[in-house]
Amino acid sequence: MSTADAPGLGHNQPPPLRDILAENHAGLAGDVETIAERANKAPREIKSEDDLNAVGTLVKDAGTLARRVESIRTAEKAPHLQAGREVDAFFGAFTDRLERIQKVFQGIANDYVRRKREEERRRREEEARKAREEEERQRKIAEAEAERNRPTAAEKHEAKAEAAAERAATAEAAAQATPAEMTRTRTSSGTLATARSEWAFEITDYSAIPLNELRPYLVRADVEKAIRSFVRVNKDAVPLAGVRIFEDVKASFR
Repeated sequence: MSTADAPGLGHNQPPPLRDILAENHAGLAGDVETIAERANKAPREIKSEDDLNAVGTLVKDAGTLARRVESIRTAEKAPHLQAGREVDAFFGAFTDRLERIQKVFQGIANDYVRRKREEERRRREEEARKAREEEERQRKIAEAEAERNRPTAAEKHEAKAEAAAERAATAEAAAQATPAEMTRTRTSSGTLATARSEWAFEITDYSAIPLNELRPYLVRADVEKAIRSFVRVNKDAVPLAGVRIFEDVKASFR
C-alpha cells in the first residue's frame, strides 16, 4: 500500500454521537414529526367541543411524548454523565489538594504583606516625623542666629530646615503609597512578590441591610425568584408593592 492509499489519522474513529443518536432513535424523530404535523392542522382558536378535543388530545399526546423523550434522554446521558463525574473526580482530587495548599500559603503570604505594609508605613511616618522635628529645630536655630545678627549662620540653618522639609514631604507622600509599592520584593529565585488591595465586606446584621440601595446591583431573575417564593407562601393575602398578584387559570387535560 502506498503512502497515498494509507488511511489518515482518525480513520477508525467512531461516528459523532449525534449521528449515532439519530440512527438509534429515528422512530422517535418520526413520532415528534407526527405531533408537529397534527399541530400544524390544529385550530388556533377553540370554537367548539371538537376544537377543544383536538387541542386537548394534542396537548396530552405532546406531553406524553415529551416525557418519553426526556426518559430516553436521561437513559442515553447516564453513562456519559457518569463518565463525566469520574473524569471530574479524578482531576478534582488534584485540584482540591492544590487549592487547599494555595489557600493556606496564600493566607501566610497575605499576613506577611499586611505586616510588611504596616511596618513600612510606620517607618515612613516616623521618618517624616523626625524630618519635621529637624525642620522645626533648624528654623528655631536660624531665627536665633538672625536675632544675633549672624545672617550667614541663619541662612545655613534655614537651608538645613528646607532640606528637612523636603525629606519630610517625601516621607509623608511615601507613607501614602500603594501596598504594591510598599511591599515589592524580588526574591532570590527571581519571583516578584508584591501586594494588591481590594475592598471587602462582612455582614454584621443582615436585617439592617438597606436592600433598596442594592436595587441597581440585583439580577432581575433573582428578584423574580424571590417574588415567586413570596407569592407561593402568601398568595394574595399579603400585598407586595410594585407587583400584581393574581390567580391565573390554565387549561388542564387528562
